[in-house]
Amino acid sequence: MPITTTPRRQPDDPGHPRHRPDRSRRRPRPGFADLSYYGGAPLGAHPGATGEALRFAGAALAEGHAVRVHLLRGAVALAAEGAHPEQGELMAELMAADMAVSACGKALDELGVTDADLRPGIERGSMKALAAWTAESDSVLSF
Repeated sequence: MPITTTPRRQPDDPGHPRHRPDRSRRRPRPGFADLSYYGGAPLGAHPGATGEALRFAGAALAEGHAVRVHLLRGAVALAAEGAHPEQGELMAELMAADMAVSACGKALDELGVTDADLRPGIERGSMKALAAWTAESDSVLSF
């Protein structure tokens, strides 16, 4: 009686338990390469975190990454024109370098910041918009 053998499956074979689909065929996602959102506590609680987040965003922009920042909770105070001049000046420079910025609408309302008070270029955002940005991004960071 002849002996028959079954060829051993390789990891690139779709039937192999460790098979991974070819990632080169996946549909490219539109939008931005990176998303950085700063969820910050009130700015006085961790004063260094705001500067660190903005400096990181600047470094990412300098490396050619697209960066979007969504301000949450107390960090929305940065969105108000004239508030926190040092961080506000850096944010304005980064926005001039194509960094997109939105601020949580609910947090803006809680702080009493109106749309007229927002720095030029900052949009009133929402969790739905943040979820869409997150889905389109390759990286998500929180400071």
